[in-house]
Amino acid sequence: MRQSLASGDALVFQRAAHSLKSSSASIGALEFSELAKEFTKEFGTMVCIDLVGIDFSVPEQRRRYFAENITKDTCDRFVAFAVRKLYELEDKRSQS
Repeated sequence: MRQSLASGDALVFQRAAHSLKSSSASIGALEFSELAKEFTKEFGTMVCIDLVGIDFSVPEQRRRYFAENITKDTCDRFVAFAVRKLYELEDKRSQS
């Protein structure tokens, strides 16, 4: 997954991210709090509408999001950041 993130291979990255789901489910409240704090520090918020600038409850905006492939400039970057931080937390936890 780290290699796909570095090389920009989105398909491999997406598949690997799904497999990370089980290990990320094991993080505790303190680790999640740390992740949320770092995410907010990096991006200013954790609220999707503020991050992406799209209100997904409005069909026209939702269509625009997919039609213009806004995910490449927004969500992909947010997910990559969160995954990197999850790896850091996992590495930190395994060293304890």
